[in-house]
Amino acid sequence: MPVFHTKTIESILEPVAQQVSQLVILHEEGECGNAIPDLTEPVRCVAGAVDNLLQVGRDLAASTSDKILQQDMPIPLERVEQASGLLIKSTKLLREDPHSPEARKVLISGSRGILSGTSALLLTFDEAEVRRIIRMCKSVLEYLAISEVVDNMEDLATFLRNLTPGLTSMTKSIEVREKELTHANHREMLCNALINVKSLTPILVSAIKMVVNTMNTSGYPQAVDNRNYVVRQISEEIYEMVRVLQLTTSDEASWEEDELRSMKRLAGSIVGKIDMANDWLIHLNMEGGGAGEQSLRELLSKTADFSRIVTGPLRSDIDTLRDRMDRNVGELSRFRAQGRGESPEARKLAAEILEQLNILNSFLTAAVHNQAYTGPSKPAPIFAAMIDQANQWLRNPLGAKHNIGFQALGALVTEARKLADAANINPAVRSNILSSCDDIVSQSGNLNAAIENKGAHSPEAKQITSQLAKLLNDLNNSVQESIVDKVSDDFMDTSSPLRQLVHTAYLPMSQPNRQTEFGAAKVGFNNHVDRMVATAVLVARRGRSRNRVLVEALENTAGTVSSMTQQVVNIACVVFDNPDDGMNKTHLEMLQQEWLNNVDKLTKLVDSATDVGEFVRANELAIRRDTEFCERSVADRNVPGLVKGASSIARRSNRVLTVANQEVDNSEDQSYCQGISVASSNLASSIAPMVGSAKILAAGITETGKHSDWRVKNEGLRTAVRRVGDALSPQLAPQLGNLSVKPSPPPRPPAPTTSNAEPSSLPVNFVDDDSKEAEFPTPKSNQPILTAAHSLHIEVQKWQSAGNEIIAAAKRMAVLMATMSALVRGSGGTKKTLIDVAQQIAYESGEVTRIARREAERCTDKRMRNMLLQVSEKMPTIATQLKILSTVKATMLGDLTQQLDSEIPDGGTTEDLEATEMLVGNAQNLMTAVRDTVRAAESASIKTRTDSGIILRWVRKQPW
Repeated sequence: MPVFHTKTIESILEPVAQQVSQLVILHEEGECGNAIPDLTEPVRCVAGAVDNLLQVGRDLAASTSDKILQQDMPIPLERVEQASGLLIKSTKLLREDPHSPEARKVLISGSRGILSGTSALLLTFDEAEVRRIIRMCKSVLEYLAISEVVDNMEDLATFLRNLTPGLTSMTKSIEVREKELTHANHREMLCNALINVKSLTPILVSAIKMVVNTMNTSGYPQAVDNRNYVVRQISEEIYEMVRVLQLTTSDEASWEEDELRSMKRLAGSIVGKIDMANDWLIHLNMEGGGAGEQSLRELLSKTADFSRIVTGPLRSDIDTLRDRMDRNVGELSRFRAQGRGESPEARKLAAEILEQLNILNSFLTAAVHNQAYTGPSKPAPIFAAMIDQANQWLRNPLGAKHNIGFQALGALVTEARKLADAANINPAVRSNILSSCDDIVSQSGNLNAAIENKGAHSPEAKQITSQLAKLLNDLNNSVQESIVDKVSDDFMDTSSPLRQLVHTAYLPMSQPNRQTEFGAAKVGFNNHVDRMVATAVLVARRGRSRNRVLVEALENTAGTVSSMTQQVVNIACVVFDNPDDGMNKTHLEMLQQEWLNNVDKLTKLVDSATDVGEFVRANELAIRRDTEFCERSVADRNVPGLVKGASSIARRSNRVLTVANQEVDNSEDQSYCQGISVASSNLASSIAPMVGSAKILAAGITETGKHSDWRVKNEGLRTAVRRVGDALSPQLAPQLGNLSVKPSPPPRPPAPTTSNAEPSSLPVNFVDDDSKEAEFPTPKSNQPILTAAHSLHIEVQKWQSAGNEIIAAAKRMAVLMATMSALVRGSGGTKKTLIDVAQQIAYESGEVTRIARREAERCTDKRMRNMLLQVSEKMPTIATQLKILSTVKATMLGDLTQQLDSEIPDGGTTEDLEATEMLVGNAQNLMTAVRDTVRAAESASIKTRTDSGIILRWVRKQPW
């Protein structure tokens, strides 16, 4: 089946698909009794191109050393050659009889074979290239394991001399491959993994030096652990690159499909480790504890994570198999540790584990397939997506996803109560959260009773759904307020605890109480990181953001910071035991810088996911609490309390300054930036006087004059913070004095025009009128294309179409995709109709992309602009793929009895099933991309340049 994961494959397949689509249409016209024209010339052109492709394929198969390529190449070559022969045969038959049924049959078979055979041939070429890069990756992985035996500087020099060429070749190949990929998320994942490998490599060298340096000392175990940690981190990044290299379809999905996406990622990671595990099992003399055994144990650990997502009987089968494998691996490892790896018992265990790996692979495939067919079984994992699911249920309590929506409502209440029970939450906010939760539980029960007694569309039910929607909004606002408060507290000062730890590690051996100071610094550092990481994860999972890239970056970076923290502490302990060793200090400084880089990245991600105005207001309230604390400290003559409170005020003010400066860098609105810059300058000049006055007051805490002076300076600082908040959240109220009413409205502007010719009219009766929207069919569980179209329909139904081109185009796309669902199910229509609908969808996709890019150019917020461009740039590629896949599907329509209820055929060939599954996946990706683009465009609209005019009118409908 066609795959489009590289630009080369897509550029070759698109013109081939265009030619084939014309042949399919001619074939269909022939079935209607029309004479098929002479196709000799177009077929001759196709045959010439095929001959060139065949020659290249044969030459490559003859010259390559890739045994798999030599084995795989003949099959697609033969398919393409046979298909070309069928096309030539059809032209001869048609010249003899333009109405020949046999000619039509040969024509459609040749058309199908040309498209699928060319795709298979290109995929065979591409797989060989991927295997070449993966061999480089695996050679680096295997050589990294040698780091375990490097125990002197000469060995280290040899290790680096041998590692560098392979690492360089791998890096260059990955960089070239990344530019060739069509899926933006695949490119980003490869780039991120490669960047991490580059940043970790010098740390690995330093870690090995430290192992050599600490040999025969008390710090040796920590040094070895740190070296192994760095090797594991680099290995994980290379495994991730291997996984991404083998992807041929986008693994993006909506939050509702997060289970399926997680399963695919885990399955890919597990399969990526099987080869190294097999090597360890096959080579009987390999010792336990090496890279092969580590890969096997990591594989089993990820299998446990995979099993937790699986539902149904397969979960028990996977758990049982994993437990048996875990026992067998433990026994085999003991045999090899005893030097008995080649004994009959060890051989039997290795063979059994190899067989179990094959069984595990089949279980993974079956579980992923089952999940794709059955769809989501539980609510989305993030708060914002759960809100969406609950609101969808409220709009249609008896819809296809009513169970998920009702579960989402319960999950929201559960998560909100957990947050309310957490420590250090504002009592007023806690009360609001718990009150909203109680009201939601009560009203959801009332709604179910109203639906059961009077129907889902009764006035009572509609009134309750409206109340529930308001309660959900109130709950969300209270939850976000509590999260912003935690961000304000836990990201107030991210680096001081680490600097304190390093400072105490460097204390000379003669320093009194150094052990106590170092122990306190360790505890403080660990506690600080725990709070910071927990808050970052809270922002990711319970914050406002629906952006998957941002959410996953938050979680991954938080995990990296957490795992690196223990390594920093361990190496600080080594330095503490021998503070005069310069090499150990150098390694600690490298780890310290890497940790700070990751924390800086985490802080910026948290700031991106947090509303800047809410953040500044939260800090303003926190500074007021700190001020009250300082006043109590002065009244109690508590100098340390005063110093602590004043320091907190200063740190919070500096964080506000940082966020304000980030906002200035992010915006191109000169007036907006100027207001922020003036307010920030005023705040910056207010911090030092407040701190200086606090120091003077601390030296004479009983003196009224000094207390009054501090109050004045602190009040000036608080005023400056408030003005920064005002500048970051400008009031956009209209200037009523400048408004006037004209006696008659202006004439209606002409409809927008484009240089491209519009496609033919929609194949369904679409009414682009907000007062009378098209009736949209309700999808069933076995109709994934219709389900995707329905999700987009629900999203865009929130907005009026009048004055909003992007909403109008998105609504048309939803209706067109619903039409495609009906065609795939065989509910009327022809092959030509299917191809035409796909072309119309691609046209509308181009319109959405064009409008999104135009709006991005007018947006003054760089983050919003980049997000809008990022989500919209996916659509042209997906739309092109849709046209090709619809052509493939059209060549197969009529080969089997279509099921009118299901989009997935129950009978027919494997090829037809694969074509349908790829078409389904493509349709889902396109609908998700359009939905994300609509959301990003609406967000960006609030930062559109005022001198550009209002292009899109975002008018929300009444939902109930």
